[in-house]
Amino acid sequence: MRSLSHSDVAVYLEWIRKGEGLSRAARLIGVSPASVREARKANLEFDEMVKAAEVEAAEPVEGKLYQAALAGEPWAVKLWLERRSSDRWSPAPQVVKVEHGLTPGTEQIVDLAQRLEARRQLLGLNAGSEVLDADVVED
Repeated sequence: MRSLSHSDVAVYLEWIRKGEGLSRAARLIGVSPASVREARKANLEFDEMVKAAEVEAAEPVEGKLYQAALAGEPWAVKLWLERRSSDRWSPAPQVVKVEHGLTPGTEQIVDLAQRLEARRQLLGLNAGSEVLDADVVED
């Protein structure tokens, strides 16, 4: 893996500020995304600079959202309030009440998991072993 030079870092951060994704920005400067991830892990200052560049890239979009909210766009007003004042404006969590047994489909999943476990034991595989092939038979 090629390490990043000071000029690589500067150009990488500029691509991020322009809205490029992390992986694409890495490729644009001629390094692998893995090299950038390793550099971020090794250098917390660089990691913070990348985060700041991402925030800077988002600011024009946030400004457009704010303007749309001020213009009365219902979707923008809702999104703005939910994100900025989530303690007051986020929708209440939905509660799903199940009165009879498990939710639809769950019984089949539980049954399949039990059959796969029995098959694993029959084949003498250890827990966590990878299964190379399996047959599904409809009852």
